[in-house]
Amino acid sequence: MGGNALKAFGAERKSKSDYQRIVRQTLNQIHHQFPECRLELIESYAAKKSFGDADILISQDQLPSDWEEKIKQALEFKHST
Repeated sequence: MGGNALKAFGAERKSKSDYQRIVRQTLNQIHHQFPECRLELIESYAAKKSFGDADILISQDQLPSDWEEKIKQALEFKHST
């Protein structure tokens, strides 16, 4: 989909420095919820000047049954109906 997929919902592209800061914070938040997991940022376009999204791989033999809720908490996910 790419970084423009959520543009209609108010998402905006970020500079490389903002992107790197946000990704570091995000990885730290996820690691806090899943300290035993392996987390990897999928870096496909390091030379880009702006970013609209990030791909993060979470690897663990078995995730807890409430893993989706924990991810939402880690990212302070807000969903409006």
